[in-house]
Amino acid sequence: MNVLCDKDSTVAMNYDIESIQRTLFIGKNGYIVGDHMEEITKVELDKEIKSLLSD
Repeated sequence: MNVLCDKDSTVAMNYDIESIQRTLFIGKNGYIVGDHMEEITKVELDKEIKSLLSD
């Protein structure tokens, strides 16, 4: 699994991200498959990741 740290905001600009507390889940095809608009807990993050990995 890859995790992105968007230090220069390139990805944020490409996906039109304006909120600081936003987590996007990108599928294998490069499309957004999940969007969390506030702080995400470890439990929620684990659930989303497990769902992505099972697809």
